[in-house]
Amino acid sequence: HDQEDYWEIERMESGDSFTMMSDFIATVEDNSLRYKLEQALQKPKPFRNFKFVIDNSRDYRKRWFEFKDRRMFEWVKRQISENGF
Repeated sequence: HDQEDYWEIERMESGDSFTMMSDFIATVEDNSLRYKLEQALQKPKPFRNFKFVIDNSRDYRKRWFEFKDRRMFEWVKRQISENGF
């Protein structure tokens, strides 16, 4: 295929990913989990810490992935729109 048949979607920057995690935390109704997630983002290696806390949360792990999928879809959609494709 010709290179013209493809275009590159830019990767979400770490600041955008951090904002996405913060936005998700705002949706968490469980006060204990919300506190743990907020603390995870304040420590060194916030992405790893967030993942550890969310992976150990049975109730919110699935919600996180659904939230993240929606945000990533919106990210790609916005790039397509901005680039006139």
